Amino acid sequence: MYRAGHMTKCFMRTARLINVDFMFVNLKNTSFKSSRFCKVVFNGCNLKDVDFHHVCVKVLIF
Repeated sequence: MYRAGHMTKCFMRTARLINVDFMFVNLKNTSFKSSRFCKVVFNGCNLKDVDFHHVCVKVLIF
């Protein structure tokens, strides 16, 4: 779980995120290009200009 922080302008390309909760995290300008998500939750996050191109998703909750 990531709670109340900043991960702005990060490059998390080809990451595998399994059972991850982002709670009130600033993800502005972060790239998840070509990543794999399984049971990922974004609750109260700033998703402005986030790159989700070519993401493989099983369960994703906003």
